[in-house]
Amino acid sequence: MTTPDALQVASQILWISDTHGRRFTPMQLLKIAYISHGWSLGILSEPMFDDPVEAWKYGPVVPNVYHKYKRFGYSQISVKLKDHREIFDQTLYSLLNRVVKIYGKFDGMYLSGLTHQPGTPWDITIKKHGEGSYIPNDLIKDYYSELSSRNES
Repeated sequence: MTTPDALQVASQILWISDTHGRRFTPMQLLKIAYISHGWSLGILSEPMFDDPVEAWKYGPVVPNVYHKYKRFGYSQISVKLKDHREIFDQTLYSLLNRVVKIYGKFDGMYLSGLTHQPGTPWDITIKKHGEGSYIPNDLIKDYYSELSSRNES
């Protein structure tokens, strides 16, 4: 099975959230897409998507997801939703569903704060390479692997 792209992941996040009676703002969607990518790298050692993640002023962003949904601004995203579950393998889909369930209850500012903490991949990339730089998957993987091992202890 091929890795879904970030737009497919974002669309599926919106689908999952809608089934739980939630609607996300673009900021929530961007952060949950990034966090799902991080947990996928950290737990499964495989990316949730292959699209690059950039370190922007307000946190990690997948540019094509941002550009698709930015028109909603601070409002909830309202688009026609379609279930794309068939493009995900069962393990990846289960992880995505769990991330949406856990992080979907938080607003965009809270999620942004999580990704801005000292020592996060965004923080390290901004300090080392500046705004607009790519955040390497290895850095994201190491961070979420460490989070995972702390949660297991």
